[in-house]
Amino acid sequence: MDSIFARMQRREKDGTKRRLRYDLGLIDLASNDYLGLARSSTLSAFCQKALNRRREDDLHGFGSTGSRLMTGNHPEMERVEEFIAKSQGFESALLFSSGYMANVGALSSLPDEGETILYDAECHASLLDGIRLSKARAYPFRHNDLCHLKKRLSATACRKATYIVTESVFSTDGSTAPLKELDNLAASFGAGMIVDDAHGIGLFYEEGKNSLATLKTVVAATAGCGKALGVMGGVVLTTKRIREFLLNFGKTAIYSTALPLASLYAIEGAFSQLPFLEREREKLFSLIRLFQTGSRNLSMTAIQPVNVRGNEAAVKLQEQFKQSGFLVKALLSPTVRKNRECLRITLHAFNTEEEVKRALELLS
Repeated sequence: MDSIFARMQRREKDGTKRRLRYDLGLIDLASNDYLGLARSSTLSAFCQKALNRRREDDLHGFGSTGSRLMTGNHPEMERVEEFIAKSQGFESALLFSSGYMANVGALSSLPDEGETILYDAECHASLLDGIRLSKARAYPFRHNDLCHLKKRLSATACRKATYIVTESVFSTDGSTAPLKELDNLAASFGAGMIVDDAHGIGLFYEEGKNSLATLKTVVAATAGCGKALGVMGGVVLTTKRIREFLLNFGKTAIYSTALPLASLYAIEGAFSQLPFLEREREKLFSLIRLFQTGSRNLSMTAIQPVNVRGNEAAVKLQEQFKQSGFLVKALLSPTVRKNRECLRITLHAFNTEEEVKRALELLS
């Protein structure tokens, strides 16, 4: 117990203690609600209508009553999973209670003993936690460095199966993985890819489908539903065979209470809205271009980092934004590596050009 108090005291002393906050009345430049679906009246109406259709004698009330393999499964759950898979261009889908659980479930179970995981060094903590629980060997490659990855692949070519793990959009700095180049490299070595699409899903489309569905080597794409989809839950997009495997070996699917119908319908409603949000996507990317020009940032995603060395300086800049009416969040070490602290500004389709210009003035 003493170590618990000692660690908390260190956090308090160095200014890294995490606290829950609830900020009202500020301009949102912090949330992951990139397309505004979390505040959508259309999505709200969809959920209410779907819940009203529920049969009165349904076993599931406000809760799901158990895990999917016990009493938590429901015909509506499987219908929605089929809809999600089809809408994203995949063969099958499996829902989880969160994106974190989807990542841990997939990474801890798919790669087996004697196999190899090569993962981008900037991968999210949920991916790293899943990798740590896996029986496979795991080695990082430098962020988006194809040459380093090729060396890693060459060193593991004679072993059993190899998985390359990356993100479509990296949550800290908004950088994007060179997915087509990674796909070609994976194919040349007979490797498979597992891609976390949490911050890309809903934003990057090819002919109305998830762009990951067009890649040759993607074994599974994971995504949290709490970003551009604006709701909660997580999903693994994959094949029918791997979906069945995850229901047998993915512990976060086996031992977690299933999502209730209210959450299920919210997820369905969010996915059903994505094809009709082209105007929102166009607005968002116009604001991204505006911010990129004004700040000289390289990120062409909703995530716009402002590098600030040191936790104290990052918190100070966050408070300056708050005093000017903006909600932004500083990423502090140990969440990010020391001297990689930053102010993480996120843009949304509901922000205005004037708000973005005001934010840029604060940075000048």
